[in-house]
Amino acid sequence: MKHLFVFVFIFSACLQATVLPAQTPKPYMISLQAGRSFATSGDYYGLMTGVSLEKATSKNGMIGLDIGFNMHSEVANALFVIDSRNPAEVIDMSYWRAMSGLQVGAFAGRQHKLADRHMIRTDIGPFIRLQFNSNDGFGVYYPPITDLPFPVYSFENSDIGVKRTTFGVGIKGVLQYRYLISEKWQIGLHASAQTDSQGDNFYNYGLMFATRFLR
Repeated sequence: MKHLFVFVFIFSACLQATVLPAQTPKPYMISLQAGRSFATSGDYYGLMTGVSLEKATSKNGMIGLDIGFNMHSEVANALFVIDSRNPAEVIDMSYWRAMSGLQVGAFAGRQHKLADRHMIRTDIGPFIRLQFNSNDGFGVYYPPITDLPFPVYSFENSDIGVKRTTFGVGIKGVLQYRYLISEKWQIGLHASAQTDSQGDNFYNYGLMFATRFLR
């Protein structure tokens, strides 16, 4: 019992020394974003996610770096075929097109306090983007033409010299609503719009979560 008392006393003293003193915030914060993305170049939806590291430069100003990823896919040609070997089974031979991209950027922003614990954030900045695109042209040949018991796809690029992997630069604007849970934690809503030198435009919306580094 005596040893237990000594252990509890030492543990309490250590806890009081490390936890109880007020922690002062550092000017750095990391935030995560995730949600939906809409690509106007293909008019189809996808998913997006991103991570931002920011540093306060003044009471309401900040600069930072971010990295983002988005992925889009949709059915370009819905095709369902009855299996000739098993007429009760239907085979899904639909063709999906896809697009995905990875980008890195920098930004400068400002925050505008609405009320206690509520704020609006606006950011703008350039980025570089690496993007991957699936084939944009295809044909379907049916059994009367091929003498095969199932349809056959052929794929082609509509324009000679068009690359499936592209690299571009662009600019992005961000609007966020943030609710301050505490001095360290924030949650909120995220929306952004961007355009790049390849002619791709994306509109993103979703949720965000941020945490501030403490001393």
